[in-house]
Amino acid sequence: MDASTHFRPINRLDCRATLRLSDDKPVGLFVGSLQPLKNFSLMRQLIEQLPQIRWLVALRGEVPRDLAGNANVCVFQDASYEQLPTLYGAADFSV
Repeated sequence: MDASTHFRPINRLDCRATLRLSDDKPVGLFVGSLQPLKNFSLMRQLIEQLPQIRWLVALRGEVPRDLAGNANVCVFQDASYEQLPTLYGAADFSV
């Protein structure tokens, strides 16, 4: 499957239901790693300063322990290529 058919608009509510997310808050998405190039320190600031946002964080490799304790953060460690359309589809925006 090529990227143009894999990453396509899909129903946001269906994606959120699949991920068991309520529709009571806007959803932001970060896909990346902790490497400096991805600027995860900015994500930490956004998570801290915007508690009204539910965050989906798909990280390749290591996951910081403190993220697991945050009720506004859903972590997807080493998310598969097949999971990514659902994550993007559930989000209102991505960082």
